[in-house]
Amino acid sequence: MFKAECDPDVKWEFEPIQTEVIVNAGETALAFYRAFNHEDFPIIGFATYQISPEDASLYFSKIQCFCFHQQMLNPKEELQLPLFFYLEPEIVDNPILEKVNEIKVVYKFYRAKKQDLAKLAEEELNRVAENKRILTEMRAKKEKEKQIEKK
Repeated sequence: MFKAECDPDVKWEFEPIQTEVIVNAGETALAFYRAFNHEDFPIIGFATYQISPEDASLYFSKIQCFCFHQQMLNPKEELQLPLFFYLEPEIVDNPILEKVNEIKVVYKFYRAKKQDLAKLAEEELNRVAENKRILTEMRAKKEKEKQIEKK
């Protein structure tokens, strides 16, 4: 079972795309989470995770995970974040987990303390928006000049 949480400092929607995947010991599986930034500026966040029952965490092996790196979301940007994992085959030999049919994986996103890259991205987004505004004005001016020349 997959769950998601966000720290209140991160104004993101964050949720698992699929809430469960059936996986046998030794098999790989792929799951996705979805993140959406509601802010009008970029934010960098990082994810931690918790597995229950706790003994199952010994056998939960991540091959690729969005939690390996910080994630930057631009304003109103949505990302699908992959989790590629498998359960170690030895999980079936653990008597404590013998009757466990469900493992719960909860990821929680936090706002990164250093937002330097996000600040640079915000400056770039502002620069691009300003350039588009200037180009739009230039095009409108040229179009107006063409209209005057035709008269």
